[in-house]
Amino acid sequence: MLDFDAIINGIRRAIYGREVREYIALAIQWVKEFVTQQVEIMKQLLAQAKTAAENAAKSAAAAKTSETNAKKSETAAKTSETNAATSAAKAKSEADRAEENADKTMTLIKEGIEGYKGGYYRTYELTLPVSGWKALSSPVGVSKYFCDMAVDKCNADLIPFGSTKLENYRAAITAGMAAMMETLEGKVRFYAVKVPTEAIDVTVTLLAKGSATAQPASRTELGLVKIGDGLDIETDGTVSGHVPSDEEMAELTSVLATASADAEASGDDAGQSN
Repeated sequence: MLDFDAIINGIRRAIYGREVREYIALAIQWVKEFVTQQVEIMKQLLAQAKTAAENAAKSAAAAKTSETNAKKSETAAKTSETNAATSAAKAKSEADRAEENADKTMTLIKEGIEGYKGGYYRTYELTLPVSGWKALSSPVGVSKYFCDMAVDKCNADLIPFGSTKLENYRAAITAGMAAMMETLEGKVRFYAVKVPTEAIDVTVTLLAKGSATAQPASRTELGLVKIGDGLDIETDGTVSGHVPSDEEMAELTSVLATASADAEASGDDAGQSN
């Protein structure tokens, strides 16, 4: 096909009307093809622009998602840091409280040992139920809960010593159960920082207060005695006396009588010789 300038020149030089119409048709066809080609190019450019816009939107969304994730990560990091600091503070508090309990326990034990002047009274096997723990009206040291267990013939003058069974040790430690306990009229009171999650088995030994002495006993003063002849002592501390039989008494009487007669005879002989 002729280019647009050639078509214009052809129209100008045409002699016959048929030639003019032909060149006009060629011009219209050229314009149509040109417009069609340009429309296709514009469509391609629009499609490319649309794709670029979509990609840009995706990139923007991805960037926003990355920013959101970064903020979430930053928040999570701050939360973890805060939790770590809280856990560290709690651990330190628990450690300080455990140290305080240990110091108080050692003080009580020391006071008990230094002030103890009595003897063994009785041992009890007790089970502290979860339902037996009650909140204190005001904390005792770090302890906020108590559990009273009925103990026959218990009173405030008795000195308690106790320990948990090995299978309950972890539960007792987790609950912050105090190593110290208190004797009251007819019961022993136990203390804990929080209510245990399971029943706790304990062995409690009560010691009676008394007055110790290292002086020998007399008719008017209490003191120490030793087992002499005529008394027997068993391995469990039982003391018993020996009662002579009738035969032993008869023999002892005969020996004493003979000795007495011999002594009188010796006295008579000595008088006669004088």
